[in-house]
Amino acid sequence: VGIGDKGMKWDFHSAYPLDDENGDDENYHFYTTWKTRKDGTKRRVIDYIFYSSGRSNDGNGRRGALVTGADEVGLSCTHTLSVPKDEEVEATRFPGLRYPSDHLLIAAKFEI
Repeated sequence: VGIGDKGMKWDFHSAYPLDDENGDDENYHFYTTWKTRKDGTKRRVIDYIFYSSGRSNDGNGRRGALVTGADEVGLSCTHTLSVPKDEEVEATRFPGLRYPSDHLLIAAKFEI
């Protein structure tokens, strides 16, 4: 949540689930890197896509909306690019031959 003009707080959302928000699948773990270094192998989220639905909150629970003419602006995430399943990743993790970067490509599609 960020603070905008006149003390309004903007509600930001992550296009991808954070902190295991995807409760339906206990085997799902979103990550953007999986590296082996001197201190061991770690899989974690270090890349993000945040967006605002265009609605604001004044800090007192009153919600407003951005308005363009007579139209209310609302952005929603409709699709995200999947990350590889554990069995699709090389034993050496990232980078590797199949995934040559130490960061995964993430992308999101939005609609207004």
